[in-house]
Amino acid sequence: PDTPKPGTFLPLDNAVVSDGARLRREDQANTFDVYTARGRHYVMQAKSSGDANNWIRAMRQHTAKETENQIMDRAERAIRKNEYASASRIAQHARQIRSQQEAAEGAEAVDEVNDA
Repeated sequence: PDTPKPGTFLPLDNAVVSDGARLRREDQANTFDVYTARGRHYVMQAKSSGDANNWIRAMRQHTAKETENQIMDRAERAIRKNEYASASRIAQHARQIRSQQEAAEGAEAVDEVNDA
């Protein structure tokens, strides 16, 4: 359980790490699957769902193979992140323009008072 076997490792080259979305029994909570390039299937269990997600993410970073859905998910996250950054830059630019316009309107009002 919490004591690793010395010298034991799981080769992740070209492995597929799955979140185990198939239905599991209650005693299989927080589990995920690892399918190795040699055809071995391992069911791993973490202490919590957050731990399982961290393990899945870390293991996927060390595999050379991603499923099409994983690639699309990663691409969608990057697009959303980029869109948020772009929207933030646009909003900042709009605030700067509004400040400049307000300053110009204030200067025009002062000029009108001085001309009167």
